[in-house]
Amino acid sequence: MKTLVLAADGSRARLFVHWNVHNFEQISSWDSPQARHLPGETNSDKHGSFGGNAYDAEVDAQRHAQQLFAKELMHDVKQKEKDFERIVIAAPPKFLGELRSHLTPAINQKLSTLTRDFTHLKPQEVHQRLMEAETVTL
Repeated sequence: MKTLVLAADGSRARLFVHWNVHNFEQISSWDSPQARHLPGETNSDKHGSFGGNAYDAEVDAQRHAQQLFAKELMHDVKQKEKDFERIVIAAPPKFLGELRSHLTPAINQKLSTLTRDFTHLKPQEVHQRLMEAETVTL
């Protein structure tokens, strides 16, 4: 069963194809540095504020960047979904929720999710974890 696998966090993502136990490969990767900035790192030339407004604006900017990143990722998944019987998304809970907001009914019918961050793992480690979680089949 041909499976499309998206491993993502709020600022990095990798797309894999799983054909069988011996065929698992990465086909795409993304990096969104602007979505990775922590509060205090963006707009560093602006004056600070004790009222929380500067901090809130930076958090909102980071969240907005992550929302745009999720939309970009799911656009790519939507373009590929017709070629796959199953789709697996592995992401931390908060970002998984963001990705879910961009699902289509066609993707939803094929979807399995894992609330885990696999973006830092090597492809073979991702494959092994997916097999252990039984989200991909032999």
